Amino acid sequence: MATEPDKPKPHRKWQFSLRTLLVVLTVLCVFFGWLGWKVHRVNEQKKLVEWVREMGGAVHRYYYQFDEDGKRFRTQEISGVDLADSQVSNLTPLAGLKNLEWLDLNRTQVSEEQVEELRQALPNCFIWWSPPDASP
Repeated sequence: MATEPDKPKPHRKWQFSLRTLLVVLTVLCVFFGWLGWKVHRVNEQKKLVEWVREMGGAVHRYYYQFDEDGKRFRTQEISGVDLADSQVSNLTPLAGLKNLEWLDLNRTQVSEEQVEELRQALPNCFIWWSPPDASP
């Protein structure tokens, strides 16, 4: 009796389990969520730098990091802002700068109450403040 040759099994090039698919999708979602958050932070920092400059102030320094080759590069995390003698009267945009180390508000139009509220929002920030000169 003649036997029939074995039929070749269909060859599947790519075969993933549902578990693998879910793991890959989870990793991608976490990565793109983190990336979106970083892009959002950079955009917020850029807006803040523009606002400080519009008020007549300056952003003096950023945090620096080093890459694998030992080269220093600037990140977008602002660590110090100089608004002395500027036109600032509203400190609300600064309240989100949780990494801010120092802030100069000498001779600005902000009140002592505004400065105290900002000190509460930024407890690790050293804030210099004095009222504008009353003399002409």
